[in-house]
Amino acid sequence: MEQDTAQRGHLKEIYGNIRLRLEEMARQGTITEYTCRTIFDLSRRIAESLCQKYDNIRKEIVSIMGGEILEYEAKTILNEGKKQGWILGRESGLAEGLSTGRKTTYLELVKEGILNIKEAAMRIPMDEAEFLKLLNSEEPF
Repeated sequence: MEQDTAQRGHLKEIYGNIRLRLEEMARQGTITEYTCRTIFDLSRRIAESLCQKYDNIRKEIVSIMGGEILEYEAKTILNEGKKQGWILGRESGLAEGLSTGRKTTYLELVKEGILNIKEAAMRIPMDEAEFLKLLNSEEPF
């Protein structure tokens, strides 16, 4: 196969088709970019392993499937996304927790007669009608 250009051409065509189909699936959202890159990387590694004795075939397949990809490029991208998501989620959770705590505090101050509804709603900030709803509600928010 190493010397048969027709067979090598057919193999290149197969790998090229795989690459195009994966890229199209990633564009359409059928698979994630992470999955696409991981399959490229795994295909490249398999080809390198299977074609150790056939240098020309190995080089051609590696070039089709993305060349020399950093070993953990896809994982790095995924982990960075997870890290950013965690940070944003934490910030959002903290903001929500502060807002809930603030509402609870002002509700208690109104119930104890320390603040009136208008002042409490203004400090949250929240519409008076919405604050009244919370005040009359038994459910936690």
